[in-house]
Amino acid sequence: MIASMYWTMSGPTPEWSRRYGAGTEFYQWTQYWVDRGEAVFVVPEGSLVFSVIVFTCCACTCLGILALRRMRLGGELGGPPADRFITGAVLFFLWILYVLMSILYEYGVVGPI
Repeated sequence: MIASMYWTMSGPTPEWSRRYGAGTEFYQWTQYWVDRGEAVFVVPEGSLVFSVIVFTCCACTCLGILALRRMRLGGELGGPPADRFITGAVLFFLWILYVLMSILYEYGVVGPI
């Protein structure tokens, strides 16, 4: 959103023209706008779908853990020290897993789902 607001204020830059001007894969899509004297804010497809899927899986796992803690211990927080440590470690691991999967996807190590 910040990038689109910046684009609205500054317009096309030489970098934009080099990347998305004539001869690039985006030219067909942007030609109508460029012909009218306008340029478009281009957002190439990325890893949003993959990231949302991984995040949703981690979030559902987290909510499941919290629900199990409520049934087993009577609350989401607190409880015996061992349970607190294990739960905290698992939730931290879920966060690390999300970040790691996103990085691996961006570097092409992990393919699309």
